[in-house]
Amino acid sequence: MSIFDDLYTSLREAVETQQGKAQVSRITRHELVDRPARKIWLTLGIKKQYGEAGIKRG
Repeated sequence: MSIFDDLYTSLREAVETQQGKAQVSRITRHELVDRPARKIWLTLGIKKQYGEAGIKRG
């Protein structure tokens, strides 16, 4: 099979799913990131890294 055959098959499956003729075989879910907590975590990691190396920023 060529890549175009694969793409065509995928498109047909997507159309059938959209029309309700077929069910999806997989559902992927992604966890949302808590941005403020992530920013604090990254900031603390940077401070720890620079502190251990004895490097002063800015």
